[in-house]
Amino acid sequence: MKKRNVSLSIKLDILLAAIVLITSMVLVNIGYHSYSETLYAQLNEKLARFEQNVEKDAFMVQKYGSVAYKAAQLDGFDEVRRQADELNDPAPLTDWMKQQLFGYTTGEHLTRAQFDARHRELMQQAAWEGVSEEDAEDWILQRDPLLYDFADVGNAVNLLSYYMQIDADSAAISHVRVYAEDEKGYLQLTDSAASSLRSESADYMFYGRRPKEVRAISTFAAQKKRLSFRTEEGDSEELTQVVPLDIGGIRYWVVYSCDTAPVRAGQSDYLVRSLVLVLIMVVIAIAAGLIVLRRMVNKPLKSLTRATTRFGAGENGYSKADVIDLDIRSKNEIGDLYREIRAMQTRIVDNTENLTRMTAEKERIGTELGLARRIQADMLPNDFPAYPDRTEFRVFASMTPAREVGGDFYDFFLIDEDHLALVIADVSGKGVPGALFMMASKLLIQNIAMSGLSPAEILETANRRIRTNNKEDMFVTVWLGILEISTGRMTCANAGHEYPALKTPDGNFELYKDKHGFVLGGMDGMKYRNYELTFASGQKLFVYTDGATEATDAAGNLFGTERLIDALNKAKDLPPEEILPAVRKEIDDFVGEEEQFDDLTMLCLEYRGK
Repeated sequence: MKKRNVSLSIKLDILLAAIVLITSMVLVNIGYHSYSETLYAQLNEKLARFEQNVEKDAFMVQKYGSVAYKAAQLDGFDEVRRQADELNDPAPLTDWMKQQLFGYTTGEHLTRAQFDARHRELMQQAAWEGVSEEDAEDWILQRDPLLYDFADVGNAVNLLSYYMQIDADSAAISHVRVYAEDEKGYLQLTDSAASSLRSESADYMFYGRRPKEVRAISTFAAQKKRLSFRTEEGDSEELTQVVPLDIGGIRYWVVYSCDTAPVRAGQSDYLVRSLVLVLIMVVIAIAAGLIVLRRMVNKPLKSLTRATTRFGAGENGYSKADVIDLDIRSKNEIGDLYREIRAMQTRIVDNTENLTRMTAEKERIGTELGLARRIQADMLPNDFPAYPDRTEFRVFASMTPAREVGGDFYDFFLIDEDHLALVIADVSGKGVPGALFMMASKLLIQNIAMSGLSPAEILETANRRIRTNNKEDMFVTVWLGILEISTGRMTCANAGHEYPALKTPDGNFELYKDKHGFVLGGMDGMKYRNYELTFASGQKLFVYTDGATEATDAAGNLFGTERLIDALNKAKDLPPEEILPAVRKEIDDFVGEEEQFDDLTMLCLEYRGK
C-alpha cells in the first residue's frame, strides 16, 4: 500500500497550532504563578492583621495561659503527659487536671479535697449564724474572698480558646494554637478554631504537639526569623505563621493558620478558564492557519509544482513558451521562489539554445577538423611500401598528432633517379596553427629541394623565405638528408632537430650526435652545415620528433632517448615497416593511460644497395 505524504499546509498548520499551544501554556504558567502569588499575598495580609490582634491579647494569654502552664508544675503531671503523648490522646491529661487541680493563687495550689473541706466548713459556719442557703455563697465570699478567686484550670483554657476564637473570626483565621516553653520543650496550652470550623467542645486543654509547628518554633527561636509554612489540617491545607510573646518571664508562642482552600479554588478556577481559552485559541489558530496557509502557501505551491513538472517533462528541448507563467505576485518567500524558478527556467532555455548552437558548431568544427586531418595525412607520403620498384632502399614513416591535426611532418621524395630526399620536422605550436605552418613548411622545403641544392643550402633558403613573412614568430626544427642511392652516401643538415639514430649492418642502433644549426624561422641570416653519412647494405637510419622521447607516464617520468634506443635495438633486425610499430608499442606501454601530450612522428630508412 502506497504511503501518502502529508501536505505542507497541514504540516505548517500543525506547527502553528503547536506554537500557539506552547506559547499559551507558557503564558498560562506565568499567569498561574503570578495569580497564585497574589492569592497567597492576600492570605499573608490576613496573617499580618491577626498578628496585631495577638499582641493586643497578650493580657489574656498571661491571665489564662499561665494557669495551665503553672498547673504543669504539679507532681504527677509528667507521667500523665507521657501517657497522653504515647496514646496521642489528650483525654488522660485533661481528666487528671480536672481531678487533681482546682485552681491556684500566687503559686499555692488548692486541690479539690481542700476546696471541698474549706467550703463545707464555711457552709456550716453560715448555718450556725443563721444565714439562709440562698445567701450562703455570698456570705462565704465576704468571709473568705480568696476561695472563689482561685481560677479553674478548665475554665482558664476555655476562656483562652474563646478569646483566640474571637480573634480568628475577626481576621478570617482558621486555627490558633498557643504553646509555652517548659523544660521538656514546648507545651501546647490550647487549640482554637474559627466558629465555622468548630465541631467539638474546647473543654479540655491538650491536643498533642504538632511536630512541624514545633520545628517552626525552634527555628524561629534559633534564627529570630519569621516563618510562613504550610500544614495539613484534615483534608485541607493551611498557611501558618508564628508570633512570640514574653509575658511574666514565660515565653509563649502563638501559632496561627489560614485555610488555603480559597487559594486552591482560585487556582483551579484560573486553570480551567485558562485551558478553555487556550483550547479556543488553538482551534482558531488551526482554522485560520488552514484558510491562510491554503490560500497563501498550498494553492500557489501546487500551481508552481504542476507548472514546474510540465517544464521538467519536456523531452524535445525547451523554448521561451515553456517557461512557467503563473499569477503569483506575492512578495513573500513563495513569490521569491516562483520568480527564482522562472528565472532559472529562462536560463535553462537560454543555456539549452546556446548548448544546441555550440553543439552544432562543435560538430561542424569536428567535421572540418576531421577533414583537415585527412587532408594533412594525404599531404604526407602514405602509400606503403613506398617505391616498390626500387630495391635499393626501403622506407617507412608514421605521424600521430596529439590533437585533430598536428605540427609534425615527415617527407621523402626522389629528386631524381639517384637522389632520395628524407625530411622530418617539428613545428612550434599544435592544432590548426601548427598544421597550417607545417603544410607551408613542407611544400616550401620540397620545392627548394627539387632545385638540386645541398641540404644546408635548402635550409638556408627555407629559413630566409619563412622569415620574410612570419608575423607570428613561428619556427620549425628540421632534419634533412639526401641519399645518393648509387653510392650510399647521404648528405645531411640539422636545423635544431633531434639527433638521428644509426645502425650498422651487424651492430646496434646508436645516436649520431650531429652538429645542430638554429631552427628555421627563428633568426635572419642563419647558416647551416652539411655532413655526410656512408651507408652499407643493410644499414638503417631512424629519425623522430621529440614526441617520442618526451612521452610521459603517470609519475611524470620521460620515455627518453635511452629507452628509445633500447626499443630500437629490440627490433633492430626487423624491416622499417615493423620497427616503427614495435617502438610505438614500447612508448604506449610506458605511458599507460596518460594522454598523449605531443605529436609523435617517426621515419626509418633501410639501405640495401644495388
